[in-house]
Formats: sequence, C-alpha cells, structure tokens
Amino acid sequence: MRQLLAYLLVRRATGVWDVASYRDLEGLVAAWGAVSDPGASAVVHVGFWRPDTGAFEDAASKQQGVVLLTDAARGALPPSFRSASSPCASVDGLLLFEAYSGWGYERGEVDHQAPRLDVLSRKSSSPESLVNPPPAISSQWLALLKVDVPTLWAAAEAAGIHDDAAYVVRESSVPYPERDDLAYFRYSSFTGGPPTDSNILDSLGYAPPWLLNLDVKALDLSTRPSNRLAERKVQCVGDIAQFGEAGLFKMPNMGRRSVAEIAGSILEAFNKGSIYCSAHRCKPAQMVLSGLDPRQAHVPESAGVPMGPTSFTEALNQAFELLGEREAKVLRLRM
Repeated sequence: MRQLLAYLLVRRATGVWDVASYRDLEGLVAAWGAVSDPGASAVVHVGFWRPDTGAFEDAASKQQGVVLLTDAARGALPPSFRSASSPCASVDGLLLFEAYSGWGYERGEVDHQAPRLDVLSRKSSSPESLVNPPPAISSQWLALLKVDVPTLWAAAEAAGIHDDAAYVVRESSVPYPERDDLAYFRYSSFTGGPPTDSNILDSLGYAPPWLLNLDVKALDLSTRPSNRLAERKVQCVGDIAQFGEAGLFKMPNMGRRSVAEIAGSILEAFNKGSIYCSAHRCKPAQMVLSGLDPRQAHVPESAGVPMGPTSFTEALNQAFELLGEREAKVLRLRM
C-alpha cells in the first residue's frame, strides 16, 4: 500500500538533483537547512505520487535559494510557513508557489492565508469557509485547466463554472464526456495524481458529486464489506468519506481484503463515469448532506429522484430524467 510522503527535491547550482522523502516536517526542514549551496533551490511536495524530477528543472533553475511548494504541500504545512498566494509555475498538473518563511529565510509580503484545503485532514474550523471557499482555493485548478486543457475549460465556462463552489452546483450541466473529464482533472489537481485504489478512500472529499451520491448497492460488494457498511448506516459513497481508510479498518470484522474491495469498487465506479453513477444514485432521503465537505456533498434540488417507482420501466425513465439530453441519448443507444 502506498504511503503519504513529503518529498524534498533539491536542485544544486550545478544542476544536480538530490531527492529524499520524509514522514515528518522536522526532518524535511532540517535536510533543507543542511544544504550549504547558496545557489540551490528546492521543491517540496506531499502526496502518494510526484512527477519525475526533471519536470521541475525549468521552474527550480529560475528560483535559486528559494523553496517552491506544490499546492498539496502548502495545504499540509502549518500557518507559520507562509507562501505566495499566486502560483509561479505549473508542472505536470501541480501548481508551484514560492515559500516565504519557515525555510531559513524571510521574504515577500505577509500572506494572510485564508483557510485552505488540507491534504492531510478534511476538517475545517468554519463551515462557512467550505460553503464559500476563498478564491485562492476555488480558482487554482480551473486556472490550471485553462492553461492545460483550454477546450475543457471552455466547456466548464459555458456551464457557468467559475470556481469550485459553482462546480459542485453546476457540473451536472456539463455535457458528456466533458463532465467526466472535468471531474477527473479536478480530482487529480487537488490530490496530486489520478484516482487509484490506494488514494481514493482518503480523497473522496475531492470526488465529483455524481460519485459521492452513488448508492453503495451499485458497488456490488461481497457480503462481509456490504454488511459492515450497512451496520454503520452507509448508504451512499459519500458516507464512506466520513471514515476514510483508517476509519474503515476500525469497523469490527472489516479486514484488509474488505477495505481493498471497497476502494477498488469505488475506483471502478469513478472510471465508469457520470452516466453510470447518475443512473444508480441514492434517493433524496439517502443523499449525503452532512459529515463531508459541504461543497462536495451538495445535492441540487433539481437532481432529485422521484420516489416509489411502480415498475422497472418507470424506474428506468426516472433514471433518464437525471441525465442531460445528450447523456440520455448515449445511454439509450447503448441499451
């Protein structure tokens, strides 16, 4: 199982790179402090994955004597480690920010950092900060999208998605397959890599609404994990986000094989996409409306499913009503 690590990539003035990983902040900071080369620069990243070292060459070579932080690293660091509010570069989907303090030097003006998405904890001290996230959080992945995939950004723009809060409310109006591509890009931007069975359980806060509102019955789990989730009244995938991988392991009789099955099934559903998940979503009474970042758990009233179908045909028609015209047409042609 992959571990969440903090990476320190040091580029010396000669162009030679030294790379090491750490499990504690103190060791990482001490390692940078031990670098005696005044022309050296560094990149700090936190995640299950990182780009190849060479991908950072251009950005690091222009910032001698400076530490650059990926957005994931910024979110994991204490508030005393100040950094720029605007990115200075982008590398393989990761935004880079110049570090201002905490690394043996002080530079830049004071950055009154608003609450940020914490890569290690999904908790927030203020519910309002989640419902109305600061622009520094909301726009970063969309700004990156505009640069890397302008056609996909245009689809988001046409749907009125200008920040992350708007994404949660309006993503259902993005046509297929751009809707799925947008969800995948957003998830990868926040987590530092694509969804995998080793990171999905602890990163569900960044999953699209259509995956969070998927009925767990659609995961087709075996008896043991299915019963364990039912005992905890887990009805939607979003409910699982309240536990994470560690929380699932704490459930009685929930072993490693069962947790791996849950992760694999959620990843499979993510890869199946919005059409599949929307057709198997929870009923309104089951929707995840608390216990998770409200921006991810929000369910537009217009997306509700009529209750009590009396036949398979009626249930199928209700499922089609959840989809856009283009999505419904694609699904009907495949049946």
